[in-house]
Amino acid sequence: MKGKKKTLFGLVIFFILGMAAAEFMGLFPTSMRVFSTGAQVVTWPDLMGMNPQTGELSPKLIELKGKRVKIPGFVVPLTDNISQFKDFLLVPDPMACIHAPPPPPNQMIYVKLDKAMNIERSFGPVWVEAPLEIEVTESQYGKVGFQLKGADVEPYKFKKDN
Repeated sequence: MKGKKKTLFGLVIFFILGMAAAEFMGLFPTSMRVFSTGAQVVTWPDLMGMNPQTGELSPKLIELKGKRVKIPGFVVPLTDNISQFKDFLLVPDPMACIHAPPPPPNQMIYVKLDKAMNIERSFGPVWVEAPLEIEVTESQYGKVGFQLKGADVEPYKFKKDN
């Protein structure tokens, strides 16, 4: 009986972690949710609607171009300044290793802040909100397919944290 309880407990934990990851990665249909700021939630699968080889955009990305969006992700600073920074790359998960090899352009966003952000705020997942610009540009870590300039950044809170 103890072995069955451990197996059941392990399955429950695996399910809970999977659901949290699915929520964060945008695998639930929340992309139509609009915040009080007028921002629409965009998911990483939505951004895959840009073909990295041709630059061709899905109808959804064409519709979102220039609109205020909000997307969760992880910060990759673009500076060696250990206290503050004003620009960074946003990537879909903390394992998105930007140096070997970097994610494709449709899975990296260049973020430019109006005010510098403290580095200690960058270690966990964050929400970033700004108008979505779709343009492939070069960064020190490779090609980036999107830009969010003048962005607002806040810590990502899972539903239980709200």
